Amino acid sequence: MLIKSLDRRSFLKLAAMTGIGLGTPLAEFLEFRMASAQAKPLNAAYSNNSLAHSWCAQGKDAVEYYAKFLNVNVDWQDPAGGDPAAQRAIFDTFAANASNYDFVGVQPDSTGTLVEPITTLIEAGKPVIAIDTLIAPLSQQQQMGVLTFMSCDNVLLAESTATVLANLIGGKGKVARISGDPGHTGSQGRGVGFHNIFDPLVASGDVTIVEDQTANWDTAKAADLTQTFLNKYPDLNAIFYDNDDMGLSGMKVVQDAGAKVYLSGFDAMQPAIQAVLAGTYAATARNSANRVHSLSVLIGAWAATVGLDMAKNGLPQWFMIDGPAVTPPPPADPSKADTPWLVKGLGIGAASGQLWLENNLHEF
Repeated sequence: MLIKSLDRRSFLKLAAMTGIGLGTPLAEFLEFRMASAQAKPLNAAYSNNSLAHSWCAQGKDAVEYYAKFLNVNVDWQDPAGGDPAAQRAIFDTFAANASNYDFVGVQPDSTGTLVEPITTLIEAGKPVIAIDTLIAPLSQQQQMGVLTFMSCDNVLLAESTATVLANLIGGKGKVARISGDPGHTGSQGRGVGFHNIFDPLVASGDVTIVEDQTANWDTAKAADLTQTFLNKYPDLNAIFYDNDDMGLSGMKVVQDAGAKVYLSGFDAMQPAIQAVLAGTYAATARNSANRVHSLSVLIGAWAATVGLDMAKNGLPQWFMIDGPAVTPPPPADPSKADTPWLVKGLGIGAASGQLWLENNLHEF
């Protein structure tokens, strides 16, 4: 952990980095929580997909790091293996003990599985923040009274990495996709982004999508599928993975086979960015676990303090947590050496900067 301790002033500066302006109600709330040693502790219930996934584990770190500054006790319950039924049992318990909690943060394993217990929590007056994956279709989620939803734009970011693959293969050849949980709205959006780029090339006759199968976020299954694809299609050109954990497991298979296949992933965790810089991974896209999860703590603690009805007033239904596509530096353009701002990615690319942020501001 880079930062061992922060005083109130330093923390507020970091809070400002998340886009919270001084003098706003939320900033004033943060000052109150930080300044008052007598501030009543808040209790939060949290759960995400599975701590076996690096993105989820990093999100838990961010929640707990921010919670300590805001005097929030976190009851984190992780469904082993990312099992939707196990997570449903966790939330049935949360709902039965709703009086123990002041707010709730959740990344559902699968959309639709937690509607009943979360409705019970909301009816008990508990602010619920959805993270990364919709609890239910957006209109239903709004009707339930979910406070807000925070995620990246999965379609947009998937299009960005799929475009990298399409360009690398020259818009021709055989491609495959290995997806996450079919019930995960983020995975669904990534599939749309993949097909938005490749389906027109398929229609033109230049590209064939030979496989589009799920590994359900499981790295071993992703590796097995990668090996199957390499065996079945020795002329395979590219594989799109729905997250980096699966993509990096597939990368090892490709390297061991000595195959020339371009790979892309999603999330931009440290090992994936390092692979991009090493030239062994074509691209990833920054889906910030830190920003998504830490903002959920700030909004949740604020809503628990001011009350659910007041918090809902004017709060957007979605916070888009933006991030770049992470690719190697583009080829040097000597004609623009003195004007790099005219070159995409400043002629540098996002990878080195994103890796520094991951290494030095891990909790944020």
